[in-house]
Amino acid sequence: RRVHGILGYPEYHFWEQMAYHKEFWYGVFSGEILNPDFKKEYSKEVVSCDAPPSVFYKEFYQAFPKAKYILTVRNNEDEWYKSYSHHWEAMNSKYERCLPYLGMLFFWKPQFAIKILFICRAVAAMGLGVISNNKYIAVNKYREHNENVIKTISKDQLLVYNVEDGWEPLCKLLNKPIPNVPYPHVNKKGETLKSLKMLSFASFICFILVPFASLAFVLSIF
Repeated sequence: RRVHGILGYPEYHFWEQMAYHKEFWYGVFSGEILNPDFKKEYSKEVVSCDAPPSVFYKEFYQAFPKAKYILTVRNNEDEWYKSYSHHWEAMNSKYERCLPYLGMLFFWKPQFAIKILFICRAVAAMGLGVISNNKYIAVNKYREHNENVIKTISKDQLLVYNVEDGWEPLCKLLNKPIPNVPYPHVNKKGETLKSLKMLSFASFICFILVPFASLAFVLSIF
């Protein structure tokens, strides 16, 4: 995500999607919005990446036919699955348990966490066809997704990109000068989960432990 900032674009990853478009995506996946207007919803955005837009690439391509698109790939399917599998395990264990506390941190709204978890599961179901960590299904869906993106989007608007290729192909597509800094590597294995755990722990202290401790103190006085 730091790549955006270095190239002069605002960072717009999953959490930004949830901050600004959570209700829209919840409506899309829950069926409350039957005819989503992607162009209207994202008309003010300069850049967007990650889910949920990544699984609606056809709709975004129709809404923004002149935009440039980047399909990130790994060196091989086994490498992709290893990364995906780690993310899946985190999503279905510690990550899921963190969300209710994280929801409290955001304006004391547990529904915030519930809706995000619903969106995450809906994206997984749509992207993989099933909520599963089955390697055969996951790898086939990964391959199918990449093939369909390449077939759908015009070649002069699409970059099939491996982050190991560095700045040059990315800057060429976006007509940007190559930055005089190393290509960043953030969100390494476990870093996102660690950050989420820290936030959830902070919210647990603020909204659960402190109020109960205060109540116990007051009761002890009387």
